[in-house]
Amino acid sequence: MKYNSDEQKIINEWLTFVGAPYLVDEEFFEYKDGQLLEIAKAKEDSLLTWDEWQHLQTMMDMEIPLKMSIRFVGILWENDIEVLEMNTDKSKEYEDKWNKNLSQAKESMERFKMEMLAELQ
Repeated sequence: MKYNSDEQKIINEWLTFVGAPYLVDEEFFEYKDGQLLEIAKAKEDSLLTWDEWQHLQTMMDMEIPLKMSIRFVGILWENDIEVLEMNTDKSKEYEDKWNKNLSQAKESMERFKMEMLAELQ
């Protein structure tokens, strides 16, 4: 989903806050449009929470509210179940979309590192 400049600013501030400045202005795969802005506004303090939320919705093939996802992931974790290791029949389809975005994120991280190194010199 494309966000307007004010929304993108909120997202970028959140990405920087969670320690992922290399993802600023990158396009994310969202289970449902608007969820990246939703988690940014909620000021969740972990990028892992985003990954788990998106993965859980993919595995269940349904939209799940953010707070419910956080509670559900916690219950699973307490029972030694890692959400990010779960798979379903639709996993391959979503994995392909995810990997496309992951490769773009890696490229952005490399560009960010190069920019930071250039500034230090």
